[in-house]
Amino acid sequence: MDLQGSPCVGIDGCPAGWLAVSRDAAGSFSGACFGSAAELFDAFPAARTFAIDIPIGLPSKGLRATESVARKHLFGRASSVFNTPPRACFEPGLSYEAVCQQALLLTERKISKQSFAILPKISEVDACLRAAPGLAARVWEVHPEVSFAMLAGGSAMRRSKHSGFGFVERLRWLEAVLPGAAESVREQVAEKSASDDDVLDAVVAFWTALRIQEGRAVAIGSARERDAHGLRMCIFA
Repeated sequence: MDLQGSPCVGIDGCPAGWLAVSRDAAGSFSGACFGSAAELFDAFPAARTFAIDIPIGLPSKGLRATESVARKHLFGRASSVFNTPPRACFEPGLSYEAVCQQALLLTERKISKQSFAILPKISEVDACLRAAPGLAARVWEVHPEVSFAMLAGGSAMRRSKHSGFGFVERLRWLEAVLPGAAESVREQVAEKSASDDDVLDAVVAFWTALRIQEGRAVAIGSARERDAHGLRMCIFA
């Protein structure tokens, strides 16, 4: 699999680590799993746009505005957007209870167990981007449900992605813009490494990466909002 010339990459977290979707100059789609974010970014040296489903930019206090705006775009699917806790919540070794205490102190809200489960992945990407400002300029935060709503003309998906009808609903939208992409990626990636909905999320992230590169993506909130390390705190779709 030649990844050297892939200009756009869509990324979603998966059981194996990270699932990356790209397309070569001939139009063929590739799917590959990587154990770490650093390994993934290194595998695409020519990529100009990475669109990744993970929060980027950690607030010092309070909540990020982008998530509140995103929920307004997702009538019926708003619960899929989690609040990103402040940077103090990412200290290594903190228990769920300790993180909730920190979040309550800094945001007046606890965090969900789903949010707590992805803290290591958020930290992993955060470390990569803070260590390489040039990379940070090429990595953009996306959210699959927001991207699917954009793909559907502004309407959130009607059913959960974990249901059969919800899967078909999302696949149909993807087939309209990237025919064969999801099936091609599914054939290349083992099911134990990435689930079917991981594949759809990574493909719609790739679609969003194309929009970002072409200057057609929409900022969900303010693209100027940055954290203390200069990282964007904004979802794009």
